[in-house]
Amino acid sequence: MGIILQRKYFSALKMVEHEYNKKTPFSMTLKLYKVSLFFSCMSLFIVFTVSSIVLIRTWREYKNVLHLEACQASELDCLHKDNEKYRAHIIQLLNDDEFVEHIARQRIGYVENDEILFRFD
Repeated sequence: MGIILQRKYFSALKMVEHEYNKKTPFSMTLKLYKVSLFFSCMSLFIVFTVSSIVLIRTWREYKNVLHLEACQASELDCLHKDNEKYRAHIIQLLNDDEFVEHIARQRIGYVENDEILFRFD
C-alpha cells in the first residue's frame, strides 16, 4: 500500500511540475519582455559609459586648450611690450643725435679725435 501511495504522490508531483513548466503564450511573452528589458538596460548602460568617457576626454582637451590660450595671450602681451620698447628705441635713434652718439660710444667704442679711450676689463 505504501508503494502505491508513493507512486500516486510522485505522479501528482510530476503533473504539477509539468503544468508549471508548460510554455503558455503569456509566460513566453513575459520571458521575452524580461530578456528585452535586460538587453535594453545593458545597452543604455554601455551607451552611458561610452558617452561619459568621451565627455570626460573632451572636457580635459577643452581645459588644455583654455590653458594654452591663456599662455599664448600672456606671451602676446609680452611681445607687444617688447615691440613698443623697440619702436621707442628706433624713434629715438632716428630723432636724437646725442642718443646715437651715446650708443656708438657705448657699443663700438667710438671716440673723437681729441679723446683718449681707457678700457678696464
